[in-house]
Amino acid sequence: MTTSFMERFQYHFAWRIQS
Repeated sequence: MTTSFMERFQYHFAWRIQS
């Protein structure tokens, strides 16, 4: 598994929560 996937997932989640 690549970290890119996790990083992208975390980024999307953080954006949605911060939104």
